[in-house]
Amino acid sequence: MRIHDLSGVPTEALELLKGTALGDTGGSQAARSFLFWLDGQHDPTGYRGDGALELRRLDEPHRAAALKVLDWWTTAERETDQPLREVLDALLEKFRDTTTDPKVLAALEKLEQAQGLVNAAAEDIGSVAGFADQGTDLASLDRMVKEHWQDVSKRREELQRQN
Repeated sequence: MRIHDLSGVPTEALELLKGTALGDTGGSQAARSFLFWLDGQHDPTGYRGDGALELRRLDEPHRAAALKVLDWWTTAERETDQPLREVLDALLEKFRDTTTDPKVLAALEKLEQAQGLVNAAAEDIGSVAGFADQGTDLASLDRMVKEHWQDVSKRREELQRQN
């Protein structure tokens, strides 16, 4: 059995992120997503984050810890992945049940569909606001908003028929 040199491992940073990732806050979600992203895995809770962009959601101490871990993780001299694997194993142990529960998986799928509708609505509202900035008259804006909500209603009905 080979003994690895762990002298360069940012153990305090890993422990800080692990402790946070075990929680149930937005910062926990961001830390968990970041840690699994490092290893090319998805968050076991089903959350689909944006990898390193999750750093934006962390406060300064956690962001600094994440950057230390990222620096260590990308170093060619790193001898082992074991410290990160131990953190991921602890997170998987806690959140394992949520990944196999069919009700949770179905709810997550519906949540993703709803998020898609919200994103589309936000884009459409942004388009309407852009027209308003260009001096489009109120009657045209009113018609555009009504058309938008008709489209949203149709999309919602389609999703309900699929489920």
